[in-house]
Amino acid sequence: MQAANLLHKRRLFNLWAFIILKFYLNYDHMFSKNSGITMRPQNLASVFLYLGLTLSIISCKTLPSTTFSIKGLDTTIKATKISISDLAKNYKLYQGQCIETTGRFCQAFEEFAIYTDNSIFTSDAEGFWLGTNRQLNIDNASFDKMNGKRVTIKGRIDTTKKGHLASYLATIDSIYFWQH
Repeated sequence: MQAANLLHKRRLFNLWAFIILKFYLNYDHMFSKNSGITMRPQNLASVFLYLGLTLSIISCKTLPSTTFSIKGLDTTIKATKISISDLAKNYKLYQGQCIETTGRFCQAFEEFAIYTDNSIFTSDAEGFWLGTNRQLNIDNASFDKMNGKRVTIKGRIDTTKKGHLASYLATIDSIYFWQH
């Protein structure tokens, strides 16, 4: 969330720096004694160009993130942060441990999993079956909105469970934090 706010502030700063610079460079031309204060069509076009540019840049905000968490667990459990690719390579080393990872979420008929970004659309899919904590309270509409998107989760690795039809590397169970 802080990165999105920082990006938005940078965009606004760059926009206003551009407008001020453009106005400064055209100031003598627009308001010289020879031209008077009247607005000519060229100046009016510049005003609409600046206005259109301003509105288009401001409207390009990034979507805010959505976070679901169980506060008591999220503040007390220390999860090991690991990339989904590294986790796919070394998941057996994390048996029983709480991890935090980010990957591509996929929900479909008999599928509720997180994948490495580069493998989601291949037959070599390296994914983890997901099991949420009952107290997390994420509704189906929220899952639908996150389908196919990158999510960050925190949960416990269970290598003894391989998900639906045992077709996953392992299960990330007891998920107590979920962010899109």
